[in-house]
Formats: sequence, structure tokens, C-alpha cells
Amino acid sequence: MLDLRKAEIKSSAKLSLFTFCGGVELRVPETWRVNVSGTPLLGGWENRAATPADKNAPILNIDATCILGGIEIKN
Repeated sequence: MLDLRKAEIKSSAKLSLFTFCGGVELRVPETWRVNVSGTPLLGGWENRAATPADKNAPILNIDATCILGGIEIKN
């Protein structure tokens, strides 16, 4: 598990995640917007993070590569 709930970003940040035959659980603060894009190959990601009402909320852009694995994103 990668826990970013105590991390801070000012406006935006980029995170690259790679999974192969396994999984990653990512925890993010409820105040962040999370955008995920990438390449799933017999795997994928699930973004369960709540979307904050604040239009100016910090944005975490995730570039995901999932091969026979998965990424779960939540608060």
C-alpha cells in the first residue's frame, strides 16, 4: 500500500505506477482530485477516490501501467 493521505501538493503532481502480476493500493487525501490514464494489459485500475467539490482542488495525475495486475485508488 502506498499511503499519500498526509502528503501535500500545491496545484498538481504526477505519479507513475507499474504493476506486474500483483496489485497496488493507493490512498489519497479526500481533498485531491485524481485523474488516471495509462495502459492496462490483462489488468486495470479502479478509482474509488471521492471527487472534492472544490474546483481548485489539487490534482494528482496518475500514469498507470498494469500488466496482469491492478491498482485500487481510494481515500
